[in-house]
Amino acid sequence: MKEENRRGRLIVFEGIDGCGKTTQLSLLRARLEADGRRAFVTSEPTCKADHVPTPAGRLIGDALRGKTVYSDTALAALFLADRVAHNTDPALGIRRFLDGGTDVICARYYYSTAVYQGNPGNLDWILSAHLSCPDIVRPDLCVFLDLSPEESLARIRKRKGETEIYERGADMLAAAREKYLSVFDAVKRLDPAQNIRVLPASLPVGVLADEIYSEVKKLF
Repeated sequence: MKEENRRGRLIVFEGIDGCGKTTQLSLLRARLEADGRRAFVTSEPTCKADHVPTPAGRLIGDALRGKTVYSDTALAALFLADRVAHNTDPALGIRRFLDGGTDVICARYYYSTAVYQGNPGNLDWILSAHLSCPDIVRPDLCVFLDLSPEESLARIRKRKGETEIYERGADMLAAAREKYLSVFDAVKRLDPAQNIRVLPASLPVGVLADEIYSEVKKLF
């Protein structure tokens, strides 16, 4: 097997809240494993992953729940630190799995940081810091699950538990969706090799899963 085929692939899911990331991550993992590949599912920030968060991840978790307040740039710096640790952890790091031939499927990555913590004063810094960091792996594929703010809010309201600071109101969700699209344009200007696919999250679950898998198969 060629060396490039031994390495796992990093597949990132992005989208506003309620777009179905968790469901599609699980379905993609099952499809990959059915094909005989190994797959590891994780999330960012690490306070949302199914393992112990990094110190920065714990601080981010408090901020997302509104327990502590940071400036956009300070919070973006925490995300950067959390992401570096997530990539380089010797036991559960993204690089470890990829180097061992396991595909990594991650909910959210540096695109989210640019969207939710980016502003006119710091967006260039956020993008350049992530894209130039040698410890942060570029995704082989970023899938953006595109959903209307109205449907997103309806899905969020069906969930139990408290909402995060970025989930409160259709206006915030609409702004986030538009910002995602502009961030993707900015990222691709800085790094034309970025592989970003926008798919409609309003499709039936199975149909959307098939669309995602057809994009993923192109990586192998």
